[in-house]
Amino acid sequence: MISYAQNFEDVMLARVFAGRDSGFYVDVGAADPVNLSVTKWFYDLGWSGLNIEPNKQLFDRLAADRPRDINLDCGVGAIASKAQFLELDVGELSSFDDRVKHNADSSGASGATRTVSVVPLTDLLAQHCEGRVIDFLKIDVEGWELEVLKGLDLRRFRPIVILAEATVPQTRVESHAEWEPLLLAADYAFVYFDGVNRFYLANEHADLKKHFTSPPNAFDEFETFPLVRAKADAAARLEAMQKLESSLIESERDRADRLTEIHALESEQQHLSAEVNELNSMISQLNAQLKRVRENLVWRITHPRWLERIRTTRQR
Repeated sequence: MISYAQNFEDVMLARVFAGRDSGFYVDVGAADPVNLSVTKWFYDLGWSGLNIEPNKQLFDRLAADRPRDINLDCGVGAIASKAQFLELDVGELSSFDDRVKHNADSSGASGATRTVSVVPLTDLLAQHCEGRVIDFLKIDVEGWELEVLKGLDLRRFRPIVILAEATVPQTRVESHAEWEPLLLAADYAFVYFDGVNRFYLANEHADLKKHFTSPPNAFDEFETFPLVRAKADAAARLEAMQKLESSLIESERDRADRLTEIHALESEQQHLSAEVNELNSMISQLNAQLKRVRENLVWRITHPRWLERIRTTRQR
């Protein structure tokens, strides 16, 4: 298994739904479709679900990466309304909660506030999931959990597992006391706390509680996505280095072949130069002989004795 989630939430859920290549999830505050995603592993198995994410950049990535899912770019709250949504540079920390806005202002965190439509979760489930079994509901809304749960009718819609972020954003301070009574009153039992999220199990599925007795461990046989990505990157770099090395070896072979050809050409050139020198020597010798013949001929023609002999021969 590859765990994409921040705190191995998907590993815990994979125990509960082991062996299933289909199912349905609801993700409120879905954020990025890959990085820190609780649902990515299940989507890749063949599951589908409803993702709700008001952050514009994160929603665009969801819509592009999850064509099989239902993706909504709205907020979720107790009543249908409009609310101010703070979009921070770290998109996953964006929130409707006034406490988050106050902390962002105090710390000087950069971001922009815009008005977003808020819809009760019951209304969204009635519109998109009526009649479907919801295997798990994940809520990660940076301090807005109470508002989400106030707008959910857990008598009408009963996810088998509910997990919700249970600490004040970016702290270890537990915050579940303000909203947990809503789950307990709806016949859900607390089964596990991972340091960030609390997991609840519908009482009619109490037999699944056995999967929450221990934290993620070696027996779950999983690797984290950053590690898998690092291995893939390392393998890609190694392959690139091997290709480069092979190319260099091939280039060196080509260089050696070219050097051999150059040496052969140089040797051939030396032979040709020797032949040319030999021919030039022969030509020089022939020219010298020709010069001597010409000089001898001219001497004979112009010498008086020869001229007299020529005249005598003509008279006869």
